[in-house]
Amino acid sequence: MGLFGGGESLSEDFRAALVGDASHHRRMVAKGQHEIRSYLQEGETVQLIAVEDFTATYILVVTDRRLLVTRKGGRVLHRSVTPEEIRDVDVRPTQTGSYYLVVEGPGTVVKFQRPGVAYSVGESLEKLARKGSPVTAATTAPSARAVPVLYPGFFLDLLTETGVPATSENVVNLVERVFVMVMGKADEYFRQLGDHGAAQRFHARFDNGGPEDRVLNSVDDMVDWLWAWDARCRTPLTNLFPRIQSLLLEPHSFLRNGNGRVPPWSEYDEGA
Repeated sequence: MGLFGGGESLSEDFRAALVGDASHHRRMVAKGQHEIRSYLQEGETVQLIAVEDFTATYILVVTDRRLLVTRKGGRVLHRSVTPEEIRDVDVRPTQTGSYYLVVEGPGTVVKFQRPGVAYSVGESLEKLARKGSPVTAATTAPSARAVPVLYPGFFLDLLTETGVPATSENVVNLVERVFVMVMGKADEYFRQLGDHGAAQRFHARFDNGGPEDRVLNSVDDMVDWLWAWDARCRTPLTNLFPRIQSLLLEPHSFLRNGNGRVPPWSEYDEGA
C-alpha cells in the first residue's frame, strides 16, 4: 500500500447518507464507520451523515430514531439526542460566509461551509423532531411521496407530446420553467400556513436553482422538501403537476409556439 493509497472504503449506505462530496469527509467517515454502527440500536437506520467543516470536530448522524453527535472521527459518541429533546432547529449565516446549525434543546452548534449541507441537516433534524410531538405526528405522519418522480419522464413526455426536440437546452429550460411554477406555489403554501421560517429555509436552499449538481432534479427536490415539511400541502402538490401538464399542452403554451425551442425563463413575456 502506498503512502497515500488504500484505506478503508466507505460502505454504500453510509456513502448515500453522507451530505456533501468532500473526499476528506468520506475518508473520515470510512475510518469511523465501525464505531458509528456500534452506536445503532437494533433495526435503527441511518438517514443522514454530515461532517463539521473547518475543525471536523463533530460527525452528526441522523437516524430514523435520534441524532447521534460523535467526536474524533466518529470514534467517540458525544451525545444521543431523542426527538423529544429537540426544541428548535435553526441555520444562521455568519459574516464570513459560513453557516451555523443550531439545535436548541441539546445545545448543539455545528459550523458548515456550504449552505446546502447546513440546510439539508437542518431539514433532516426538523423531520426527526416532529416525531417527538404526538400532536404533530398525527398531522404529519410519515407518508410515501404520492407525486411520481418527475425527471426525466414528466419533462420528456411534455416535449414529445408537443413535438419539441428533446435537446439538452430544451430540457434544461423546461425544468427551469416548471421550477418557477412550483416556487410560486410553494410561496402560496407558506403564506397560507403562516410559516415564515420555513419560507426562508426553502428559499435559502432553492433560490438560483438549488445546488448546482441537482439542477435537473431541482423540481423533484422541491417536492421532497415540501412533502416532508407539512402534510397539509401534500394534496395540493399531488394535484399540481397534472394541472401544470394540462396548462403546458394548451394551444397558447410556449411549448406549442416556440418553433421547436423552449425559451428560458429570462425570455418570459406574456406567460405560457
